[in-house]
Amino acid sequence: MLIYECHPASDPPKGDMRMILIDTNIVKLLTFLFFMKRSVIIYLILLILSLPVLAGAQAVNLAERLRIEEEEKLLVPIELQDKVWDFLYKNYVEDKEHLKKFDPYFNSSFADEYFTDTYFDTRELKLLDKNSSIRHAVKLNITAAEKELGGNDLMQIEIGNVSVSDGELQSMDYHFEVKYHKQVNDEDDKNPVLGIVKRSERDLFRQAASPLKVDFKELKPILTINDFRKKIYINRDDVPFLSISWDRAEARILWAKAEFLEIAPELSEITFTAQDEAGRKYMKEINARIIQEIKDEFPEAAGDLTPKYNKAFSLLAEKIPYLRAGIKYNELVILAAVVLVIILAAVIFLGAEIIYKRIRSL
Repeated sequence: MLIYECHPASDPPKGDMRMILIDTNIVKLLTFLFFMKRSVIIYLILLILSLPVLAGAQAVNLAERLRIEEEEKLLVPIELQDKVWDFLYKNYVEDKEHLKKFDPYFNSSFADEYFTDTYFDTRELKLLDKNSSIRHAVKLNITAAEKELGGNDLMQIEIGNVSVSDGELQSMDYHFEVKYHKQVNDEDDKNPVLGIVKRSERDLFRQAASPLKVDFKELKPILTINDFRKKIYINRDDVPFLSISWDRAEARILWAKAEFLEIAPELSEITFTAQDEAGRKYMKEINARIIQEIKDEFPEAAGDLTPKYNKAFSLLAEKIPYLRAGIKYNELVILAAVVLVIILAAVIFLGAEIIYKRIRSL
């Protein structure tokens, strides 16, 4: 259908041609809508009206994943590990009357757990310096029922040193289930972090990590911590209230090994996050009493909120010269080779000296 008449002898001005194309498209659209079924039109109207709701769904979903950590971490000399666990088990699992002194509705249980946490960072260790982390956490000793429920294989974002209303510094956690993709479709699939996050949740993952201000293309695995954990679960009326973790953590880089013992009384993130101000205050008071009881029994226990990533790296850096520089310039292999050459040279020198002395003594 022609809206304006065009003579072949002279081409129309460009503006006129655009008007013809636009107006023709409008007519086609009106004709299409006229012949569409009424139900389809209603569906399109509902879809347009729902766009604001869909836009807000991502933010709601992210808020639902937020976990506010309210915990104390006590660093304990590794040689006290058995004594510490005996005390925790006796007072908060075995002795029910002692437990109910804190709250008459408390009950408890315990479990042995084994985790590996692989931490990702940039070569400049930007996350380490921010007391934050992006890690792949895998629980290895799981039951068939736990495997069905999922959650044993997670990508976790921890944002440290977050200031809250009462002036305290806390950390925020976001958890995302891991998805191993069989097919590589794009650059995100190749990324060591995003590649094991569900494709449908990657934008959400990026949003959660945005306060860390890191480029995912720069992230690489830096450190894996093996966590041997004994954990006491304390419920109130069968609702999770707090837990006490006895964590023996180990990490290795090259020849060096870091090992430390950490006791972490921690309020249930989900329950604490859902509480009003009065509820949170009560939970914090109970947690403080338990922490004080542990400190009274073990004066050697020192409060240390430094993340495990930072603790392990610091211990390893004491044993490996220029560890940060080696990671920054990707020269750990060269560093290891140099150290091995030095060790080999020392062994040869000492061996030669011993042989020389024996020969002289003959």
